[in-house]
Amino acid sequence: SQPSASAIASAQATAEADAAAAATPGSVVDERRTQLAVATNSEQIRLFEVHSMSCRLLSGHTDIVLALDVSADGHWIGSASKDLCARVWDAVTAKCVAKCAGHVEAVGAVAFGRRGAFLLTGSKDKTLKLWDLKPLAACRASGKYEKELSPRALSTVLAHSKDINTLAVAPNDRLVITGSQDRTLKVWGAADGAVATGMLPLPGVLKEVATLSGHRRGVWAAAFSPVDKVAASASGDMTIKVWS
Repeated sequence: SQPSASAIASAQATAEADAAAAATPGSVVDERRTQLAVATNSEQIRLFEVHSMSCRLLSGHTDIVLALDVSADGHWIGSASKDLCARVWDAVTAKCVAKCAGHVEAVGAVAFGRRGAFLLTGSKDKTLKLWDLKPLAACRASGKYEKELSPRALSTVLAHSKDINTLAVAPNDRLVITGSQDRTLKVWGAADGAVATGMLPLPGVLKEVATLSGHRRGVWAAAFSPVDKVAASASGDMTIKVWS
């Protein structure tokens, strides 16, 4: 089952701060420590102003929130829930601006692209989905969100044989790593023939690049190094592994 520890992520102010903190799955704190989003055993997310510790509630999920992430520029907070959905929240207004619906079981992992406008989710249904956030980015650029958007899933792949517990995006957006209860990690990239656009390529077809085996129990955390071409994983077998 999902660990009971809180999932924590902060709304960051700079991409550089995010890259520096990316090696700590579940806890991403910006240099100025402006806001902290906390998911506990609840369907609500608590968004704290770090200096004053004042708190706002992010309400929208209808079941327990299992994972959080923050976009590289700090404008968006992503959440994954047992209610089968992922949501994107505006970190300034604390309003939900997008709902990603399409999984058929609990969503346990979520991650933004570090450079491109996309979101990835992993689920108990064993699938990995890539969501297009470019319409959302256009709304933000115009200065207003007229309604809650429903992003389109650009790609869906049956990624593992059991629940997906964690996922991470490489700093250059070229690779994605997923960790599962099936004890493996998988690395994903662009499918053959796709046109690279500086992010995971449109139309978003994902291809398995490698399977990483070695853990003896489920994998609960994974992260890419912000500076080296390696990734790390943590497992219920009480080990941490570094992969190159």
